[in-house]
Amino acid sequence: MARLSSVFIEAAYSRKRKRNQKPKQKKHKGLNDDLSANKQNSSCNNLQGLNLVDLSANSMDNNNKNINDNGIDNLSDDMLVAVLSRLSLKQAARTSVLSCRWRYLWTSAFSTLEFKDGDIATGKILMKRVKFKSWVNCVLKAYQAQPVNLIDSLIIRFFNICPQLTLISTRRRRALDSWIHFAMQKELVQRFELDLTPRDSCYIFPNVDKLSSQIRCLRSLRLVSVSIKDEAVYHILALCSLLEHLCINSSSRMRNLRVVDPLPNLKALEIIECYHIRSLEISCANLVSLTFHGKTNVLKLLEIPNLRELNLGKDLGDSLIFEPNQHSSYSVQIVKLVLDHRILRLGRANIGANPNLPRLCSLKRFELQVYSFVGRSLLFFTSLIKASPQLHEFRIQIIDPMEGA
Repeated sequence: MARLSSVFIEAAYSRKRKRNQKPKQKKHKGLNDDLSANKQNSSCNNLQGLNLVDLSANSMDNNNKNINDNGIDNLSDDMLVAVLSRLSLKQAARTSVLSCRWRYLWTSAFSTLEFKDGDIATGKILMKRVKFKSWVNCVLKAYQAQPVNLIDSLIIRFFNICPQLTLISTRRRRALDSWIHFAMQKELVQRFELDLTPRDSCYIFPNVDKLSSQIRCLRSLRLVSVSIKDEAVYHILALCSLLEHLCINSSSRMRNLRVVDPLPNLKALEIIECYHIRSLEISCANLVSLTFHGKTNVLKLLEIPNLRELNLGKDLGDSLIFEPNQHSSYSVQIVKLVLDHRILRLGRANIGANPNLPRLCSLKRFELQVYSFVGRSLLFFTSLIKASPQLHEFRIQIIDPMEGA
């Protein structure tokens, strides 16, 4: 009996000792969890800064153990990339803190990188600029660390630039320069767009003379509110032998631009609202689509045998209709025609039917944007329809001048 009592007492003491130890162990474990969570949150917050890939070894080791315990690390890279591709770019980038294996895995999930500073929802304009630049720099830095280039498209829309500024800070200019050089040098960047709206942004396209002798993969380049000089355009056309689409919108530095062969792959050209350009000469045998919004006496079209789509704005919209002889060399081959909405501002459509309508023998799709007050007759445009025997589709958008464009 005495022996059994001693056994019972010992067991009870053991249970009591374990109960006394449990809160201490639980408290210690909870502290580690909080520290680990804080460390991960801190790392995630750093994604807005420049230290996206500078992770500590201890953090990597701890996260490796957690992932192995959950069995996530047993999944193949292809499966993980498929999961990451369902996330947003920012959400996927945050997984870089999980382990060494995950540090760059997310970069394989996105072949298109699109950045808009409107996605930075909080903070004053100045802080938004800083956060946005840091975020773009972080992502591009991660992609630069990869042995295999993965980017097909790089689109950067940086709208939070104060229109009153007449000078751009050195830091901001350096960041913009680095993004352009990244796009030009990255082997698999096929499409690059840089949009710095508003229109009066004073950023000047950098000197690209130091780039490689050939930019083999760039197929589309779109620059909005980026001031680019004629020489830089020539250099891009010479380097980018595969370039198919070139768009320059709201540039204040172009003066006398010549887009002439040999340009074996250039199919589409857009020159829009470049108000300081004095002359634009185009001679490109493979050009299919042309968009030009500017003055009539600026545009000079030479050899364009394959031109099929034409988008004309400002004075040229009037000129094609009321001065068709100036466009007779190419109007007969146009299949799709889009005219700017300023036609009725001059009131020329009220003079009656124009006896010298443009020859639109091949036209199949016709789109018009016109200013017109309520009640004004639009019967004039029926004569344009009659001048297009092959027309399949006609669209007209009427804009009240009192409401603006």
